[in-house]
Amino acid sequence: MSVGKIRISDDLEVEVVDPHNIQPVYVDLVTELRVNDGVLYLSFANVVVDGESHALSRKAQVCARLRISGRTAEFIKNVLSQPEPEQAPAGQKLN
Repeated sequence: MSVGKIRISDDLEVEVVDPHNIQPVYVDLVTELRVNDGVLYLSFANVVVDGESHALSRKAQVCARLRISGRTAEFIKNVLSQPEPEQAPAGQKLN
């Protein structure tokens, strides 16, 4: 299933596809954060609480592992360091 297009450079545009309908992942913890040979390694986990046993137990269950190229990691860093745009209240436009 095509979900849009991304322009990578002035003369290169690629189609974005999601054939497996990947679901969003919500995370509670970062379990890995390192750079190796210019690649950013990130792993995330959910905190799972098991209430079935006599003693309450908590586990960090890994839910996603990402390997991000240095160029893409730098782009993400730049976007996240910008202030969030002001949002208009429902039904109103910003000037």
